[in-house]
Amino acid sequence: MLFHYPSNYRRARGHAELCKNAAQMRADAGYRRETGVRSGNEILDAVLKDAEPAVPAFVPAGKQDEILMLLRLDRALLELFAVHGRNMTAYHTAKAKYGLS
Repeated sequence: MLFHYPSNYRRARGHAELCKNAAQMRADAGYRRETGVRSGNEILDAVLKDAEPAVPAFVPAGKQDEILMLLRLDRALLELFAVHGRNMTAYHTAKAKYGLS
């Protein structure tokens, strides 16, 4: 056992150095932006942005702000509105592209 100790020690020390370097890279905000990894809040904001066009179409004017707040709490409702919002956006984009009213 004593014979293998130095190589195991070097391997463990090398592994610790790799972990330290990886942690430093993850801590760097530039690394996160370059690789396209988004935080949970950024993903939530993007999905909420997709859902915004559908809210006025399905919710009365007085309750729209309340629904936008509830969308942050209910994932199923958020995804439902996001799908409708994406479809509405694609429809309006296609209509504008082909000059339809």
